Amino acid sequence: MKKNINFFLQLFLLFIFFDFSYARDLSFSEINAGKNNVTLNIVQSGTSSQGGFLFIHGNGQNYYSWIKQLNSNLNKKYHLASFDLRGHGNSGKPNSIHDYNKACVWAEDIRSVMLETNLRKPILVGWSFGGLIIMHYINCFGVDEISGIVLVSSRSRLVNLSTLPNPHAIESQIFLREKDFKKRKRGAEIFTRLLTYRPLENKTYNILKLSSLMVPPYVREFIATPILDYNSEVISSYSFLIPKIKVPLTVIVGGKDSIRDTKGLIKAFRRDFPRAEIIKYDDIGHSPHLEDPSRFNGDLIRIAKKISFN
Repeated sequence: MKKNINFFLQLFLLFIFFDFSYARDLSFSEINAGKNNVTLNIVQSGTSSQGGFLFIHGNGQNYYSWIKQLNSNLNKKYHLASFDLRGHGNSGKPNSIHDYNKACVWAEDIRSVMLETNLRKPILVGWSFGGLIIMHYINCFGVDEISGIVLVSSRSRLVNLSTLPNPHAIESQIFLREKDFKKRKRGAEIFTRLLTYRPLENKTYNILKLSSLMVPPYVREFIATPILDYNSEVISSYSFLIPKIKVPLTVIVGGKDSIRDTKGLIKAFRRDFPRAEIIKYDDIGHSPHLEDPSRFNGDLIRIAKKISFN
């Protein structure tokens, strides 16, 4: 009990003294969106008319995954926005499977955020699970209201891999679904270590670990169930979307990814989506945007310069 109290006290102090300074240039707001009017926590920076990015985080995380983009020089050129997915971070956490197991539920959340933030034809950037959320959006609303897609360490069900994820990653997700807090804490520690090739600075590591613990076990159970289309048919693959994706698509991967098979992912995209641009960061893990933000942000600027936001 004492260890648990100390753990939460440390994290509480961490947010007071560390996160506040990072948040000073960010704008926070909430909307009620989509299925059951779930509250979504939205974060923005920058107000440029040169276009914008909507960043979508991965499984068990929140907007803070993108802090090195939201608080970078990117916001001098572009309108940046992110949000906590339903069930994650400071967004609402409804307790019905029907709030999570339909593709268009997630798609409507993205659409609502785009409308609320006045993002005009943004580039959607999805990390890991966030890439799948982008495919839900495209499946339900198409690509007419976006300018491009950047998938970060994500197959997004666009392509199939013959290899399974790292068994330690699978183990971490099992722990994180437990009701025993000690097991959940263990799962968060395993998973957070797998996110990068080299260890993160302690403050960022602890925030990402806490983010994993903010997602209730029941939400994780719901997310792990099959996803359904508007006809309640199971969506096992989004390969049928490939010919419909008429906007530029970039795939950014880390050569030292401890969760995904990078070589297999690159091979699959080159085979099934040859017009996609593929960028590999050799000595980087599952989180290129956190591990090498300078290069990552530079790539986003380069991608944006090639795209018309009109």
